[in-house]
Amino acid sequence: MPPSLVELPAALAVALVLLRSAPSALLTLVAGVVAVWSRDTRRAERALTVLHTVRSPRGSRRRAAGRARRREAGPGGTA
Repeated sequence: MPPSLVELPAALAVALVLLRSAPSALLTLVAGVVAVWSRDTRRAERALTVLHTVRSPRGSRRRAAGRARRREAGPGGTA
């Protein structure tokens, strides 16, 4: 039997919420696991940068990426 007109909008709303939040949640989960379990400190720092970028407001993402590049470049500022 096809879904009723009441069930269809609810199913679409749930699908939209999942599609909107699932990529960010999955990326947060993977980056968190890598940051905690990684034995390589540079990899853990990059994972933490990804976590910070995903969880920060949209306006500050560009600044966070610039800080990460400068931190990887080290003293002197060139990568």
